[in-house]
Amino acid sequence: MGLAAGAAAATCTPRIGFAASPGSGPQRDVLISVFCRGGMDGLSAVVPFGDPDYAVERGALAVPPPSAGQGAEDLDGFFGLSPAAAPLKTPYLDGRLLVVHAAGSPYQTLSHFEGMKRWETGTPLSGSVPLLDGWAARHLKTIAPLGTGEFRAASITALLPPTLTGGPGAIPIAVPPTYAFPGEAATASARRGVIDDLYRGSSSAMAPAAVSALSALDALQNVSFQSYTPANGAVYPGSPFGSSLRSVAAMLKAGLDLEVCEVDFDAWDHHTELGPLNGKFAGMIDTFARSLEAFYLDLSNSGVRYTLVAHSEFGRRIAPNLSGGCDHGHGNAMYVMGDQINGGRVLTQWPGLSPANQVDGNLGVTIDYRDILAEIAERRLGSTELDALFPDHVRTVHGVTL
Repeated sequence: MGLAAGAAAATCTPRIGFAASPGSGPQRDVLISVFCRGGMDGLSAVVPFGDPDYAVERGALAVPPPSAGQGAEDLDGFFGLSPAAAPLKTPYLDGRLLVVHAAGSPYQTLSHFEGMKRWETGTPLSGSVPLLDGWAARHLKTIAPLGTGEFRAASITALLPPTLTGGPGAIPIAVPPTYAFPGEAATASARRGVIDDLYRGSSSAMAPAAVSALSALDALQNVSFQSYTPANGAVYPGSPFGSSLRSVAAMLKAGLDLEVCEVDFDAWDHHTELGPLNGKFAGMIDTFARSLEAFYLDLSNSGVRYTLVAHSEFGRRIAPNLSGGCDHGHGNAMYVMGDQINGGRVLTQWPGLSPANQVDGNLGVTIDYRDILAEIAERRLGSTELDALFPDHVRTVHGVTL
């Protein structure tokens, strides 16, 4: 227990809305929710090389310490970034990226679907039935819109994720640059007029989605996706994830009254051949890190107020399996980025990786993810209804924001 206490003392402090243009309305951040679906391996992404049990328990999949070849990028003498995640040091060293480790839901499950649903709805407790609407959706329900209220949130996905399910003015837009009214252009205006007349002011259950979709069509006409040039030398990877964040940046800079955007990054379920240094994981964490770095650089000094939160439904087991991968685990790392984030550190109450401190072979959860989201909602999103966002949760404030 000496290790846990020492690490906590060293790393703890007493942890996916577009704000209106400066001076034009309420000063609230846009929430950028990044869900890394499949269970990102937080022990390979943010390496606890200072824990003497890490290399022993991780075996062949352990990322070497900073002093070794292909070693971790040192953050604070105890934790380091995967070599492939080195671009995250740009916002980290600027004090704008906070890593929250040994974080997650206190409800332990090995099911991706249950883990995602409970995380996204904010109901992780054992015995509770997951709520039907998402925590960010409830945020939109309990706060006044920044604009007309017709188009308040976008998920860069084919279907609306649970985070935004039930949210007013929330719709999925899989590829924003190609979002357009379907069918022949010659008749588009007339057909659109029929739909507008049919649903605007209607009590139909389809009306809100229809109005939001039409409003989004109008809004996205003002975004020059194809000619968009990222600022400050930012270079987004050409991957779907990188392209999605680039589209979000273009929408925010264009002045859309969005309040929440979700971007998903799938396929982190590495049961075989994890490859933390040169394999599948290394390639994906490289894309993740370069995309976040590009977004950070692109929006620096832009006047856009945002808070980005990236996480997964759970982590991976500490010990590797016989296939060179890791099975479903528990505790994990979260990533919080923005101009008003108290970053440049790893926030944790590190439980230690010795067998005596493991939870069924997993990293334990010592920081409830709802604590992190609740502080962001209150301090950055302007929420005054935290009980509605996270019912029956008694939170601890960890100093995530400035």
